[in-house]
Amino acid sequence: MDIITEGKINEVMSGLRSLGNDPFSSLFEKMDVQQHFITDYLFEVEGDYFNQDERDLLISFTTLGWHIVNETLKIEKEITDDELSARLDNNADLLNKKEKEMGNIDAAVASMLADESEAPFLMLFLMLLIIDRPDEYGGTIRDDSVPVIIIHIKTIMDCLIASAVH
Repeated sequence: MDIITEGKINEVMSGLRSLGNDPFSSLFEKMDVQQHFITDYLFEVEGDYFNQDERDLLISFTTLGWHIVNETLKIEKEITDDELSARLDNNADLLNKKEKEMGNIDAAVASMLADESEAPFLMLFLMLLIIDRPDEYGGTIRDDSVPVIIIHIKTIMDCLIASAVH
């Protein structure tokens, strides 16, 4: 059973309107206070591989995912660098395995989100936002970066959900 449902996501998304025209700035600041290692991870992961638009996309949609998890499950503790690294290693290994089985990175990522997540609806929701970005997220997003962005968001959401569930 999915622990974050469509109804809960819709509820949280409706509540974003009450935060003003730019809810992501205030949400990011709140996330930075509560989950500083995650914000460090967002700025450092992949080094110079991501361009500024890709990094902004990663940060924005991770912040949205954090907000949904936080509002729905109430995160119990700060996620550490070690937890992020271990989960990233696990997700990278899983992605490599699935990509070999399926022969396609996009299918492997979609399969991971649907089958290897405690919140598949949340992950599919975030993936679709990244793929079918709102107009304000135009910028230069390379096709090769999209699966990488999604895997990093999955890594963070996995850590947050594991923290909230236990």
